[in-house]
Amino acid sequence: MSSEKKEQSGEFKLSTVSVKNRKTVYLIIAILLLGGISAYRNMSRESFPEVQIPKIFVSVPYPGNSPDIVKDKIIKPIEKELNNLKGVEKIEANALQDMGYLIVEFDFSVSSKEAKDLVTDAVSDAKSDKNFATDLPYEPTIQELDVNDMPVVNINLSGDFPIEVLNSKAEYLQDKIEALAEINEVDIRGVQDQKLKIEVKQDMAESKMVSVDDIEQAIARENVNIGAGSLKIDGVEHFVMLEGKFTTVEEIQNMVVKHDGDKDVYMYEVADVSFGDADTTSYARENDLPVVMLDVKKRAGANIIDAIDQIKEIVEDAQSNGTLAGINVSFTNDQSDKIRSQVSNLENSIILGVILVVGVLLFFLGLRNALFVGVAIPLSMFMSFMLLHAAGVTLNVMVLFSLVLALGMLVDNGIVVVENVYRLMDEGYDGFQAAIKGVGEVAWPIIASTATTLAAFIPLAIWPGMMGEFMKYLPITLMIVLGSSLFVALVINPVLTAVMMKLEEKDKKLVNRDWIILIASSVLSLALASPQGALFGGIGYTFLIGYALFRFVLHSKSTPKSFSLLPAAVIIGFAFLHYMMVSLAAGNGLMIIGLFLLFNRFYSIPVTDWFQNKALPKLELGYRDTLAWIMKGKRPIWIFAGTFGILILSFVLIAKFPTETVFFPDNEPNYVNIYIEYPVGTDIEVTNNTTKDIKKIVDGVLNDTIENSGDDKILWKDDTYTYNTIYNLKKVTNENGDITFDTIPFISSVLEQVGAGAGKDRFGGSASGTPHKSKITIKFSEFEHRKGLNTSIVKKKIEEAIHNWNGNIADLKILVDKEEVGPPTKDPIYIEVTGSENYDLLVEAATEIKNYINAQQIEGMQKVDTDVKISKAEFKILFDRVKLRTSGMSFGQVGSTIRTALFGKDVSTFEKGDEIYDLNIRFEDQFRGDIDALLNQKIMFRNNRGQFLTVPIMSVVKDYEIVYKNTSIRREDLENIVIASAGIEEGANGNNLVKITEEKMVAFESSPAWQKYAAQGIKFKFGGEMEEQQKEMSFLTTALLIAVFLILLIIVMQFNSYSTPLIIVMSVVLSLAGVFLGIVIGRNPFVIMMTMIGIISLAGIVVNNAIVLIDYTNLLRTRRKEELGMSEEDQLSIDDVKEAIISGGQTRLRPVLLTAITTILGLIPMATGMNLDFYSLISDLDPKIYFGGDNAMFFGPMSVAIIYGLTFATFLTLIVVPVMYYLLFRTKLWFYRVSGWQLREKI
Repeated sequence: MSSEKKEQSGEFKLSTVSVKNRKTVYLIIAILLLGGISAYRNMSRESFPEVQIPKIFVSVPYPGNSPDIVKDKIIKPIEKELNNLKGVEKIEANALQDMGYLIVEFDFSVSSKEAKDLVTDAVSDAKSDKNFATDLPYEPTIQELDVNDMPVVNINLSGDFPIEVLNSKAEYLQDKIEALAEINEVDIRGVQDQKLKIEVKQDMAESKMVSVDDIEQAIARENVNIGAGSLKIDGVEHFVMLEGKFTTVEEIQNMVVKHDGDKDVYMYEVADVSFGDADTTSYARENDLPVVMLDVKKRAGANIIDAIDQIKEIVEDAQSNGTLAGINVSFTNDQSDKIRSQVSNLENSIILGVILVVGVLLFFLGLRNALFVGVAIPLSMFMSFMLLHAAGVTLNVMVLFSLVLALGMLVDNGIVVVENVYRLMDEGYDGFQAAIKGVGEVAWPIIASTATTLAAFIPLAIWPGMMGEFMKYLPITLMIVLGSSLFVALVINPVLTAVMMKLEEKDKKLVNRDWIILIASSVLSLALASPQGALFGGIGYTFLIGYALFRFVLHSKSTPKSFSLLPAAVIIGFAFLHYMMVSLAAGNGLMIIGLFLLFNRFYSIPVTDWFQNKALPKLELGYRDTLAWIMKGKRPIWIFAGTFGILILSFVLIAKFPTETVFFPDNEPNYVNIYIEYPVGTDIEVTNNTTKDIKKIVDGVLNDTIENSGDDKILWKDDTYTYNTIYNLKKVTNENGDITFDTIPFISSVLEQVGAGAGKDRFGGSASGTPHKSKITIKFSEFEHRKGLNTSIVKKKIEEAIHNWNGNIADLKILVDKEEVGPPTKDPIYIEVTGSENYDLLVEAATEIKNYINAQQIEGMQKVDTDVKISKAEFKILFDRVKLRTSGMSFGQVGSTIRTALFGKDVSTFEKGDEIYDLNIRFEDQFRGDIDALLNQKIMFRNNRGQFLTVPIMSVVKDYEIVYKNTSIRREDLENIVIASAGIEEGANGNNLVKITEEKMVAFESSPAWQKYAAQGIKFKFGGEMEEQQKEMSFLTTALLIAVFLILLIIVMQFNSYSTPLIIVMSVVLSLAGVFLGIVIGRNPFVIMMTMIGIISLAGIVVNNAIVLIDYTNLLRTRRKEELGMSEEDQLSIDDVKEAIISGGQTRLRPVLLTAITTILGLIPMATGMNLDFYSLISDLDPKIYFGGDNAMFFGPMSVAIIYGLTFATFLTLIVVPVMYYLLFRTKLWFYRVSGWQLREKI
């Protein structure tokens, strides 16, 4: 070896230190493996990352006041103070009857705790405002608002038991579940509170001169326990308690409520007393069967999977100990199933990506070198898991997709390092010299290339707003994992290559002894895959592994010392298999490994040899010849001009033949919600009956779907099983018992909720006060079990069926909606009407807009509606204040009396067993609907002169009427606002519909129908999803420019030149042609969020190969100058520069192709939607292959954009970058010669 080859010039100190301290590096590897696995196992799982929005909720009760008064005396003074707070993004307010509430949203620079403190101070300051109400009966409630506080599972109890029994069991579970740290609250639905009801017969009470107040006072006197002091008996002091509490209904019925002269009036004479349900507030049904439902909500940040696992353990314990004996328990809307499925699919995508990436490395580098490079994947990921877990990041789909995206890039640095070390060893360096020198030559280029990739993601990491908080986990994870891969390439790879790398793989021909081991391992693997062969296989494998350890690992020569190691090896192998034999998965796994070894021996090694020794050299020579041909004459100019023309063409094509443009990726719904809403005041029975009718329509659609799909796709269905009995059927046998279908149904459950908890709006009033609302939830099976049946089509059919049915019911609103994917967004059609303090005028203007758009019958758009809540009817009573004053009564007395008669009043309690129930008094049902009975009741009281008076309410009534009015006044950012909005039907494009609507509204804006409102200052604008889309598109465009600038800055710092960065940045710009051409040709949708993120990511990926290629070309030019003894000011000849360009390209062809192919292959599973379950493959030899799913729909557009762009960029790197390098050199050389200056730069 020459002295030159022994020189250690150009070494990278960190890598040199690692090579010289190998044992420390081995310890680091062990820490990364153990720490990474531990961190991965302990990370909380969730679907999408929780976004902790600093929102504060302020609720101010103001009973007896209309929305207008609440607005003026509560909302406005608080708004004024809130508007002065720093960091406030938005102030939403709603003035309701009897109360007002505000939602204050801060930017993410303010923590939730800080926001709450600021709002508390602002509300306190508002109380000193002269307009603020001075008669508040209660203090305002201020609390942090968590949008993630939502139901994660429903537990449904049913069976042949009284509702009281089911309720008691539900309460038992409620107490147990609410004790979990992960759970915030559990609501019970479908069962009513029990009360002891005293219902006054107004006609009998009036005839006996008994008022509601008389009954209330009598109960207060009689239903009480009195402590009477103490009594000393035989020196012992006893506490005296007089027990007066009622213990039976009969005692209340027989109590005296009033003395009429010498005659007593008993309770049973004037009222009916009964124990039973309070007024119905909710119904719950699962698959048409009544259930008692527990609605479980988790705490923010809690681990959903752990929470639901603990809940199921509680239920299982209750079933095993007899608490739930005979009760049917089912779980619906289980969010953990979706999370497990999504996380599992992405984990499998990572495994598949790793296999594809390592498979390509195998062909290019050989098995040994492929493993050197491939080790970067697990070590980088394990290091990333440790850092992410330490930072409190959950394992969600954004994090996992970031790992999928990084798969190909993780090996980029390792490829460059290993390939360069291998080349130096081939030139004659030993392993340690080659490792030190090889890393030294490429260390700064790969640092720069990694830095440029990270620079592309930095703008995404500082994305403002809720969308940024949601998406930030992608750039953060990518930056961590790519930084980890750089650490592995510079610290760990040098040690592994120095110690283990060999130029050729030895012993390619198997000797007889090795053939025996190979065949035995395959046979024993097959044996372990079955219970019958497990024992035989286990024993055989013990000796086989012992021999293998002895033969290949512990010692290579047969010496007396080596024979003493054989028993130890056998014991180690047996201890290992002791744990493996308990699972058939171990046998299957070993079998797969054995088959892979056979595949590698008989196919991979020969093909790899052919590829490396024949195909790849021919490819390199062909590429060299191609570059040499291109560099002649004016061909470089034509190549560059043609590439630039392709870029222009791509812009023209995407403008001429645009594909569908959407804001966020669409998905096939996992569940569909049908929201039903009547006007406020509608009786719950009306809502319930309508819900049942709509449920029948849904059944019809689902039945048609099942019947038209074929038995092999969904379920077995015959005369024995009706649709309603097969929702959760997983195994069906016909009446003869000879046909069995093991399948998972297309429909998991259909859940109906009426009343409490059924509204779509989270903060539209009390959840218990929604008898006019209901919800039907259709839960589909997981995507992989749908057998190709499209749930979007099912949703569309339901929409159409309900639309056809809904035409004849006035005031009924029905919305068919699916679950949101990603951060919450508003409706696509979202028109904000503002400009007047006259709320009725705004409502009128918004209604005009609603009617106009609906009249246009725009295809694909759901019915436009306003957010104005109109009460069904209000019975308005006006009192004569003068008569009230002269009668000696107060308005409060009259109001309280009427409220008690209608709504009822809890006047005491009643103990029954261990439970305590409210004792409620009100009018009997027939009198609650009788206006005369209501207003003719008498109020008995003593006036200020001590006289006992009886005054009928009617005597102080001035007038009464039935009116319809708004039940609330909505405000946003200190002004009244009315929203006219609409969703879109399944399959329709929101952007197109918004564009059509905007065009329609241009004509409407100039019409007389609108001008009368415009003249009064009323205006409208489009907001909602379109406004959010424009804002995010603006940011992403800016982020792309910032990314390019940061990349440019890094490259200028590395090369100390403007020319090189110009070439590299130009390659980024030209790569856009690949994205746009791919989208147009493939007719892929342009998803603004994901495609734009893909383009930004592409900017960081594309530059890597160009940097390494140009840096190596510069290195060859420098070496050539040294060979010729030229100074720095001297310039090589054109031919020498051409040779440097061609040789640099030829040398870097392999790493350029490898980095591009590995990155593309890493994304192929996500782009194609291919899902392969490696866990079931190993455990059951069933890969469960299917295409599609939520992850592919969400991340597919981003993956496709990167694949299109990177494929074209590879052509740019290999052909156009050398061309641009050559053209720029010729141009600068000509310019400097003409100007007389001296060219000192490399280009």
